[in-house]
Formats: sequence, structure tokens, C-alpha cells
Amino acid sequence: MMLTRNLAGAVLFLPTLFVHSPGWSHSNDTVATPDVEEIIVTASSSPLQLRKVGSAVSVLSAEDLDQLGVQYVADALRHVPGLAVSRSGNSGGFTQLRIRGSEANHVLVLLDGVEIAPADSGEVDLSTVLASDVSRIEVIRGPQSGLFGSNALAGVVAIYTDGPAAGQPLRLEAEAGSYETSRLALSGGLGDRDSGALFSLTQRRATGLNNAPEGSEEDDTETTAFSGRAHLRLGDSLTLSGTLRYVEKDAETDELDFSGGPNQGLIIDAPGTSDTVDQHLGVSGQWASADRRWVSQFSAGRTETELSGSGSFGPFGSDTSRTQLAVQATRTLTGNRTVQQVTGFLDRERETFRNTFPTDPSQEPRFERDMAGFGAEYRLELDDRLFLSAALRRDNNDEFDDATTWRLTGARTVAHGRGRAHFSYGKGVTNPTFFEQYGFTPGFFVGNPDLRPEESVGWDLGLEWRWDSDRYVTDVTVFSADLTDEIIPIFPSVVNAAGDSERRGVELSLRARLTSQLDLSASYTYTDSEDAEGLEELRRPSSMASLDLAWRLADERTRLTLGLVHNGSMLDTDFRNFYANGFVADRTRLGSYTLLQLGGSYQVNPRVELFGRVENALDENYQEVLGYRSPGRGVFAGVRVAFDR
Repeated sequence: MMLTRNLAGAVLFLPTLFVHSPGWSHSNDTVATPDVEEIIVTASSSPLQLRKVGSAVSVLSAEDLDQLGVQYVADALRHVPGLAVSRSGNSGGFTQLRIRGSEANHVLVLLDGVEIAPADSGEVDLSTVLASDVSRIEVIRGPQSGLFGSNALAGVVAIYTDGPAAGQPLRLEAEAGSYETSRLALSGGLGDRDSGALFSLTQRRATGLNNAPEGSEEDDTETTAFSGRAHLRLGDSLTLSGTLRYVEKDAETDELDFSGGPNQGLIIDAPGTSDTVDQHLGVSGQWASADRRWVSQFSAGRTETELSGSGSFGPFGSDTSRTQLAVQATRTLTGNRTVQQVTGFLDRERETFRNTFPTDPSQEPRFERDMAGFGAEYRLELDDRLFLSAALRRDNNDEFDDATTWRLTGARTVAHGRGRAHFSYGKGVTNPTFFEQYGFTPGFFVGNPDLRPEESVGWDLGLEWRWDSDRYVTDVTVFSADLTDEIIPIFPSVVNAAGDSERRGVELSLRARLTSQLDLSASYTYTDSEDAEGLEELRRPSSMASLDLAWRLADERTRLTLGLVHNGSMLDTDFRNFYANGFVADRTRLGSYTLLQLGGSYQVNPRVELFGRVENALDENYQEVLGYRSPGRGVFAGVRVAFDR
């Protein structure tokens, strides 16, 4: 009740900033903006300066990722407000991402503009996304289906790899450490502003970890990733670009015991395997008139995922694909004190799914489904202080109900640019997955072809403030969302739940330049996430926090970092009494945990850099998924070498 009252108070107070702030006047006072304004690519149909964005946004730059010293994008996202990560076991284990208490398939993940979630489950296994070639991550929280359609119900995570750069040197990176871990990465590029290409090849292997809490079997994981980007500028008006990503992940797996014996419901050593091949291809083009008043874009993307493996039910596997085509056109109109922008967009998508080891005739055919979406976004800027947007989208689906989604946003600079009030309100939708519609055998799961898409209406309201000449930047955001038609398990199938599932919370963030050599960033999120019966949702910690310090020594060659991540207690599914309860799982609480990472680097010369880190430095004993062992303390060291052309 106290949280509800606090949220209501914030709703009543913050909108006054849009109308009554002392910064809202028609005087000659200028709006204070940073010397170089950060551009957000994903929050609108066109790139925007951060101060014009109404949605709740977080950005991890190349420098941020380097300071965090993470090997997986998932570990970087633990430092973003509102995001919860859960990994099954060691660093190669299946890794889920949730935003503001959502489910994992409510989050749209884009890599260089291409949706990378497999069509069967609708959620990305982030253990396949290495951080080696990632240059930037944008996280847009809140319903974004008004722009992006299905799967953007709770937010969007947009991952960008390094763009082609003139004179990009060839770089080799090698690392080794605990758990017989090794990593090699090679990257390079060539070209200039008009044309160029870049590639990255990474291989990571770990052989000294066991997913099961008991036993001595080591579960090896090996991931090989290749990515490439290219662009070509044809005159002043037309730009073409393309991106390619290929990932192979081979993992030895342990299993949840369903034998009904003494180990029922526990993770035990098993000779299981899981091999995944992800392929993503994207091409795009942009044409702009000489005065930039007309901008047209087209894009095409293809995602293919092949899964194969073996377990106690025998071999299993699936092939899925997604093909997307999209076009949009933007018209910009400028007046004396206004800027208006109208964008129309149209896209089409086809998804396919096939069970490659069917044990039931119903699983033999290749399933297909088609979706088409169209809509528009309108943006209005007043006096370079007030920024409003409205988006409306219609999706036509051939397998389930059509959907109309929308989004409204507002941003308002206050106190001569020192503050930015931001607001968003929208409706999101997530379509049933192929697994949920058609089931999967071998196994116990039966599909439900009568499922309806999940829908959510949510809002957020926040205030960003810059203190002491931008040395400190804080943001406080409250959020709320109601999910209807939530798809829930009812053994041995799934159904749409009756009633609403509620998500409420607050997000806090801080970035500070403590001294000329010491930077600090911190975040805290409180989330109250309940299902339609009023019960706490699974794997949604109520409290999450992070703290990061980066210290550059006076010689400018040495850097030390400290990172803390706290994950509060949360519930998870417990199958130990599954049969005794009449095929109903219990709910067991996992304890909170805090992870400390220490890191450092030393620039030997312009070409050679040494680096190292200690993960889980406090040797915390914790579980992110019930029954799976997580890695203890690990020590890693490596070298980066840049070669001149």
C-alpha cells in the first residue's frame, strides 16, 4: 500500500514539471545542453538527442563495457536499472533477461537492427551473445509495441557492434583463467566514411565447471562467434549497409531428475548435450533529400536457429527461422518555434518452426505463420524544450487475434536544461510462441492452439537532473503495468490466465565524476510483480542494485575498476514434490546474493595492453536458477595487441 501511495504521489507531482516549471518561459534564456549531445537510435522511428526522449532509457557505451570487463552482454545488463538476469549454472548456461518483472519473451532483443530471438520460444539465450565486438547497448524500458510490434511488450534491448572506421587496426586479444577458461578474439576493419567493413572473430571455452551441485562431472562449453559489418555511401543521399552474425555454442548439460526417486527435482550429473547454431543477416538502406526533410529507409533481416542435443528422453532438436521486411518514410516540417515529424511504416514477417526429432506425428510438419504490421509516429518539438510523440500500430496475424498497440511519450527540459522530466504510456503485445501453440515432443508438453496474445498497458514517469556542471546525473523513475491474458502453465499445457498481473516499481540511477580520475555509477530497482492470483512472480527479485567505480591513475596508463551487483531474494519453481502434489510444482525462495568484481589494466605502449579481473571475488555461494551451481571465485588475465597497417 505504501508503494501504491508513493506512485500515486509521483503521478500527481511530476506532470506539473511539464507545465509550471520555471524553465518553461518564452524569455531569451537558452537551454543548457552538453557540448556533445548523446544520440539515442532505438527510442523513436528516427534517432533523437537524449533530452528529447520521453521513454526511460539507459545506454552502455564502449567505454562502459570496457570498464565493466564482462565477457557476456548479459553480465553488462545486470548493471542497468529494471533488468533482471538469471543464468542456469555456469557461464555457458541458458541465460534469460526480464525487464520490470516481465517474462523473458516480453523483451525484444535487436542486434544491429535484426531481431535475434528464435521463433520457437521468442526469447534470446544471452549466453550466445559475447561482448567482445559490442560497442553500444541501448535499453528502452516500457511497452514499445507501438513501434516494434510483438515481443516489445516490456521493452527493447538494442545491441550494436563496432561500425566500420577508417584505419581501424587489426587487434588480437587473448585471455586465460580459472575453470580452464580461454578466449581468443581477432578483429579489424578498413575503409573510410564513404565505404568500409569490419569483422570480429571470437572463441571462448570453459571446461572446469559442473552445473550440478553434487558430482564431479565437468560440463564443457565452447562458443565461437563471427560478425561482420559493411557500409557504402552512394553520393550525398543514399547509404547502404549490411550485417552478418554466426554463432556456434556447444555445451555439455546436466538434467532435472524426473524419475520420482531420491533425486526427484534436483539437477544431477548427466551426459546431456546442447548444440546451437545462430545465423543473422541484415541489409538496410537510407535515402535522404538534400535538405533532410524527407528520409526513407528499408531493411530486411533473416534469423535462423538450429538446436540439437540429447537427454534422458533421447535426441531432440528444432529448426526455426524468421524473415522480416520493413520500409518507412519520414517527413520533417520546421516552423519558427516548432519542429514536426511524421513517420509512416510498414513491415511483414514470416516465422517457421520444425521439430527435427519428432516422436509424435503431430510434430512432423513445418509450421508457418505470417504477420503484417503498419502504423505511424508523430513527433512535435516546441521551443526546443517540450518534446511529444504518439505512435499507433496495427498488426494482422494469420494464426491468432490481430492487435492494435500504441505509445505516447513526453520529455520536458526544466531549470534551463538542468533537468529533464520524461513520461511514456503505451500498450504492448506478445504473441504466443510456437512451443506454446503446438507443444514439443519428446517431453510432457502439449500445445494450446487457442491461445490469445498477451497484452500489457503500462506507464512510467521520471525526472533526470544534472548537478554541479554535469558532474552528477541522477534519474528517478516510477513505473506501472498491468498484464492481461498472461500465458501460464497448467500441466501438461498452457492457458491464458483470467485477471490482470500487476507490475509496480521504482528505478534509481546515478552517474558521477567524483574527481578528474574517479568515476562512479550506481543503480537501484524495486519491483513488485504479481500474477493474476496475487502471488509473487517467479525469478523476479524485488530489489536489485549495482555500484561501479573506475579509477584512472595519474599516469593515464593504469586503470582499476570495482563492480558490485546485488540480486535480492526471489521465488523459483521446485519439482521435488511434483508427483506427491499431483503434478503441481512448489515455489521455493532463493536467497539474495552480492557479487564483487575487481579489474585492472595497464597500457604498456600504444600497441600493447595487459588486463585482468577477479570475478565473484567474495566467493559467494548462490543460485540464480534452483538447483544449478553458479561459479565461485575466478581469476582471469589477458593481453590486447593492436597491429598497425
